[in-house]
Amino acid sequence: MKSHTHYGLGYVVVALASLSLSGSLLAQTVLPPAPSPPPAPSPPPTNANAGRALESTTPQQPLEIKKDGNVLPPADAPRAASAADGPTLMVKGFALTGNTIFPSDDLLALVRPWVGKEAGTDQLLDAAEAIKNRYKDAGFFLTQVLVPAQEVPNGIVTLRVVEARIGDTRAEVTTQRVSPSIVDGYMHLLPKGAAVTEQNVERPLLLLNDLPGVKVTSVLRPGAETGEADLLVKVVDEGNAFGGDGYVDNAGNESTGLVRVGADLVANGLLGLGESWTVGGLASEHNGVDLVRGGVTAPVGSYGTKATVSLTYLHYNVLGAQFVSLNADGYAIVGSLNVQHPVIRSRNFNLFAVAGADIKQMDDRTSGGINHNERDIYVGHLGTTGDFRDEYFGGSLNSFTLTLNAGDNRLKKHDPNESNDEHKTSGAFEHLNGDYQRLQAITDTTSMLLSMRGQLAFQNLDTSEKA
Repeated sequence: MKSHTHYGLGYVVVALASLSLSGSLLAQTVLPPAPSPPPAPSPPPTNANAGRALESTTPQQPLEIKKDGNVLPPADAPRAASAADGPTLMVKGFALTGNTIFPSDDLLALVRPWVGKEAGTDQLLDAAEAIKNRYKDAGFFLTQVLVPAQEVPNGIVTLRVVEARIGDTRAEVTTQRVSPSIVDGYMHLLPKGAAVTEQNVERPLLLLNDLPGVKVTSVLRPGAETGEADLLVKVVDEGNAFGGDGYVDNAGNESTGLVRVGADLVANGLLGLGESWTVGGLASEHNGVDLVRGGVTAPVGSYGTKATVSLTYLHYNVLGAQFVSLNADGYAIVGSLNVQHPVIRSRNFNLFAVAGADIKQMDDRTSGGINHNERDIYVGHLGTTGDFRDEYFGGSLNSFTLTLNAGDNRLKKHDPNESNDEHKTSGAFEHLNGDYQRLQAITDTTSMLLSMRGQLAFQNLDTSEKA
């Protein structure tokens, strides 16, 4: 017995052999053999259904290399050496002024190596540098530590800490793809008086830079008050407003056509909202698969949240001479809503919270539409996705995704006396999906991609939900 699964139904072909013996030894009549029954048609292949067709036409997402805003100043120039025969003094201790982020005791512990020793200008600047590096390691990259002119009658040297704060912020928007009001909303993430750190300066600028079709540059300048840094941001066009690509491949399957041709078009900022429109299509040989899809992604609010709405339609025919008598085909319509919010956005590590929902209407048919496996699937998902860089083995870019999915598969019966749930996929279901990619640098011009994914299902799943 061979069982072939298709459309969530089991097709069973049973070959029976019968042997007829004469019950009377006196009977001499020999009956002609019964004619052989016609061969049963081959069942549809297991990879020819709406779920598998959708999966095969969904391109695997490449590892995204996010744009980085040019927000941080260059490294400090090396300090010029002072005269070797300059004046020195016996340092009996240090005092600090201006520090509010770190306690004085913690910072003074960093300069103990210079206490009780003769010190000249270079040694005092080295002590100030030790405190400055403590701020820099914590992300306060503009903090300065100065050795002001002073009298040191008792050997106590005063160091002045200038903790940089945000002064005025201003944006110059010379693109029509995103409105100045949207840019100003992101700039409000940097309030006047906030401490200047890599994270709080990078975040709004990188979020702006994530908007499609624009490029963000920025300059930090001394502000009106001591310790203030004014920020100027420039937002300009990047690339063309319209783009796209086409492709031909043999990545389909035998049941619905190996050779495929497709195209995808993109339009950025047509409404000036920082949105991106996409439309695409794909067709395989011999009308095996026809697919069209479209969607739009747009920012929601001024905290980097984005929402995507998309719609996909697919129709397929089962190809192959052995399946002609089945006259099998099917379709799928999928509507999706996805929301993504940046929890952490930086140059070297990003973490996003994701949530969304899909509505899928699918039907797999045989015998010209007489037999159906029609179902509506409602799915919600919640998870996280992110990426990070490391320096192992020459450096790499890593990405990961983990999502929990829950939904309801509602099968439709065309005959109340028949069951189309042989595989027990009807009703509520849950599954956990995860994937990981690592783009490993081999040489300056060569890299290797490692990709893996997995799924943990708690019930039998429709093919459209299987990883």
